[in-house]
Amino acid sequence: EAIGKNSKERDVVQQSCVLSLGIIGDTDKDKMDVEIREALKRISDDGDLQSKNFAMVALGQVGGRPGQGEGNEDGQKECRNFLLTSLTKGKNHIKPWAGIGVGVMERALLDAGLTPSATAKETLRETLKDAGSPEHVGAYAIAVGISKDPEAKTILAEKFEKTSEDGARGHVAVAIGMIEARDLIPTIQKVVKES
Repeated sequence: EAIGKNSKERDVVQQSCVLSLGIIGDTDKDKMDVEIREALKRISDDGDLQSKNFAMVALGQVGGRPGQGEGNEDGQKECRNFLLTSLTKGKNHIKPWAGIGVGVMERALLDAGLTPSATAKETLRETLKDAGSPEHVGAYAIAVGISKDPEAKTILAEKFEKTSEDGARGHVAVAIGMIEARDLIPTIQKVVKES
């Protein structure tokens, strides 16, 4: 109710509710879990800016957590499709957060011993490759790092060498560490020495 269409709750309360729903929801067909997924998708359109952003991460958390009931594959597909659509066709301000959500979801599946989506990881890599603004480069780099995608190594190396903005370059370096691309250590050391 706190994040309902007619809610009068302050933004900070709604943001906290969005984060909480990401922690407790899962992908099965239980009535509550279906309602959680619907509420998160709705708030991603109707909420304040930070609630919209948090909803992307929360959907990633929910999508990466199978429930004990039936229909987990459908719920997982629902969350992934929503996040990928937001990443590729959403408004510019939501795309980086959708990318983070995709990374969170795929990493949760990996950590649970399930198979992450090759398509989702490929979409993240392509989005990072095409990213131009420092904010987007940094967000997508962190997203591929969270997803622990070793296939992103070449793209991360290119972005690290070509990105001149310090913050974005730092995020790319963190992502390189997250995927454990130890062979790129000399590249990072060279940039540090030259800076």
